[in-house]
Amino acid sequence: MTQQRRFYIVKGKASHGSVTHLCPTVSIAIDTLKRFRQGAVQDIQIFDPNGDAMSPNDLEASGTGAEKPEPAAFADHI
Repeated sequence: MTQQRRFYIVKGKASHGSVTHLCPTVSIAIDTLKRFRQGAVQDIQIFDPNGDAMSPNDLEASGTGAEKPEPAAFADHI
């Protein structure tokens, strides 16, 4: 049995053709979205690792939660 890695997919249309980026983390997908917006990429579509469509706001909202640090596991040993 093979385990397939799932990615956030950010794609759109640029002056030179279609552009698709496979992003392993939400933070990379957010960076890609920002670069697409700065580079005048049109018709931007975003898909989560399950293949479901996301809005840019949903992507950015999920990124704010993912960036929070994990609580220290050994804090009680200090």
